[in-house]
Amino acid sequence: MWKFKLITLAGCLILGTSFPALATEKDPKHQEATQTQENVIAEFFRFASDRKQAIKLGVIDSNADGNKPEKIPPEMFAAIMESPGLETGEGFRAPLNLKSSDADCQLFGLNIQLSNRPDTKQWLVAPLPPCGKYKHSRLNSPFWLVEQRKEESPKVLLAYRAYTLSTLTQKHEAYADILITYQSLDGNDIDINWRYQGQEYAYHASRCSNLSPVDVDEPVFFTNCAPVEHWSVQAERETGS
Repeated sequence: MWKFKLITLAGCLILGTSFPALATEKDPKHQEATQTQENVIAEFFRFASDRKQAIKLGVIDSNADGNKPEKIPPEMFAAIMESPGLETGEGFRAPLNLKSSDADCQLFGLNIQLSNRPDTKQWLVAPLPPCGKYKHSRLNSPFWLVEQRKEESPKVLLAYRAYTLSTLTQKHEAYADILITYQSLDGNDIDINWRYQGQEYAYHASRCSNLSPVDVDEPVFFTNCAPVEHWSVQAERETGS
């Protein structure tokens, strides 16, 4: 239950839910919860903040029993190499520099259910810490959502960085909405809601905590504070923005 306490605030920020209403689909209270709110958390994942935590709990810690991260196969690594994401590197808007021979930056993935499409599998992938960690914000980790449909090559649906990720019961185009939380350089939490659109995930909404207001009249939170026009290198090149 401790994991769900950690995400209670983030869930309430964007979803507008009350604290007692959060539940998982496996929870007996799930049916009652969905009657009183629009959305609840289906699965919760937390990325290891350092090597010690990764060894103890795994590179990605899941609330689902038996869902443990494993080294990803070469074809999945190739898909991530092709679409590493603009925010996965150790610098500002820089993709993570990946090499298949780099033992200090091994990628691990576990199963994640984003849709009920037949003959389709999806994974949540993250590197072994401290690979991809910011020097001044080491809580966050790069991550990739990867999908493979039958007889097709794996494809990256979303690449970004966060320290927690949740799939939500609400869906768009038959894919679960995604909620991530990452820590900004000033220590504030930034929550981003992603929705499936077309062939990948796209930014929908964001909310930022305001731990150190300059003025007493400043709000505790700011909305739409971290918009993401493009998360992939390809999309940015195509639009020239």
